[in-house]
Amino acid sequence: MQRSKYTPEFKSEAVKQVVDKGHTVVDVASRLGLGEGVLYNWVRKSKAADGVPLGDMRAMQAEVAKLKAELRRTTEERDILKKAAAYFAKQSGGSTRSFKPTDPNSNSPACAASSGFTAVASMHGCTSRYHLVPKSTRG
Repeated sequence: MQRSKYTPEFKSEAVKQVVDKGHTVVDVASRLGLGEGVLYNWVRKSKAADGVPLGDMRAMQAEVAKLKAELRRTTEERDILKKAAAYFAKQSGGSTRSFKPTDPNSNSPACAASSGFTAVASMHGCTSRYHLVPKSTRG
């Protein structure tokens, strides 16, 4: 059996049909009168040639290492904050969401209930504040 010589353009077009257009190797090989193994080799060589250059690979590896270090540091910070939150929750009586007013005249929900007003929470920037509004009378 005689080996056929194919032009680089012909090889490139055959590979494009498989890679870019999504046709199967079997389908393209049968339409072009090629052996499937020949086209598989062309596709494999094309993918290897189109691979990431060595310089880009090193840059990507450096970025991955940097991101892993950042993730490790962030995970450690998260774990420390979890432990601190648990510690302070334990110190304050168990609940981090409880509100214990220190000033009986403050605009807190606890003070509002004893004074005939309703506390309405609103957000201003990053701090939470309670505003007292008169309780509505329902009959």
